[in-house]
Amino acid sequence: MGDVPLRLRPARAADVPRLAEIARAAYARYVERLGGREPRPMSEDYAGYDSIYLYTHERMTENIALYERIGYVEYDRRAHGRDANLLVYLRKPLR
Repeated sequence: MGDVPLRLRPARAADVPRLAEIARAAYARYVERLGGREPRPMSEDYAGYDSIYLYTHERMTENIALYERIGYVEYDRRAHGRDANLLVYLRKPLR
């Protein structure tokens, strides 16, 4: 990327296959750690408006650390699923 300025734009319908591919590649390494289950970002659609919201499994500690370094703030932890996995919810304002 070097000196090329990065511009963000809202995703379009045509972007969906590539975004799904990126999410699968990013989270595939966690399937084994989560007992063979895919992390929810591999299959869910998510979007933000005035903020970007995301969640990650509490065991994905390197993700939590990264998100906090780039400005996300944890606002909740909730049990989810039949095994009561704890999900960490984070938010980053866009303005």
